[in-house]
Amino acid sequence: MLDTPKTLPLDLLPRLLSPLCDNLGCGLFVVEILGDESGNPRGFVGRVANPLFCLLLSVGAEEILGKELPEALCQILALPDLLRELTRAETEVVIQRDLHLGPGQRCTLQARLPCPGLLTITIKNPQPTRTMVSSQAEIILASLGEPCVIIDRNFTVCYENETAKTLWGSNRGKNCYAMYHGRQSRCESCSAAEVFADGKIHKNEPPPQNLWVDGGKN
Repeated sequence: MLDTPKTLPLDLLPRLLSPLCDNLGCGLFVVEILGDESGNPRGFVGRVANPLFCLLLSVGAEEILGKELPEALCQILALPDLLRELTRAETEVVIQRDLHLGPGQRCTLQARLPCPGLLTITIKNPQPTRTMVSSQAEIILASLGEPCVIIDRNFTVCYENETAKTLWGSNRGKNCYAMYHGRQSRCESCSAAEVFADGKIHKNEPPPQNLWVDGGKN
C-alpha cells in the first residue's frame, strides 16, 4: 500500500519505484490524479513509467512524466472511466480489462487506486511487442555467433539473439544505455541516434558490442 500524496512527496516516486519497475515483466504506469477546487478530478499527470510501458504505448518517458497527460492517452487507457469505477467501490479493488493497442496486439490492463491521489496501471502483453523482423532474418540473427540487439527510437531493446542474452541476460523492454553502458540517459556519442536522425550507417570505433538499430518509427 502506498502512502497518500500528502505525506509522500511525489517527486520521490521515480527514485523509489524505478529500480523495481524497470525489471517487471509488465508495463507499469503511476498516475497522479489532479483535482479542481471542489476536489473533483480534472486531469492526470504521469509520475512513473517503466520502459516496457513506454514501448507498448509507443511513447517516450519525457512525453508523459511530470506533465498533464494528453487527452488521447487518457482515452486509450480509459482513465476517466477507470477512476469513476474505482472510486465507487467501497473497498480497494482491482479492475481488469482487455486493451487493444494495434492489430494483433491484445493486452490485459489492470488498474487500482492504492490511495486517494494515485492511480496505478499495469499492462501485461501475452505476446510481447516485436520488431518487424522476417522469419528468415530472425533465423539468421539467432544463429549468429556475435551478439545482436535491435533497439527502437526510444532506445528500448526490442530484440536480442541468443548470444546477446547469454552475454548480458534478457534486457528486452529496457533502455540500451542503462543495460549495456550503466547510464541514466542516452550516451553522448550515440551512433544509434545519428542513424535515426539521417538514416545513414554510423558506428562507434571500437564498438562496445554489435548493436543493431531499428530505423522504423517504433
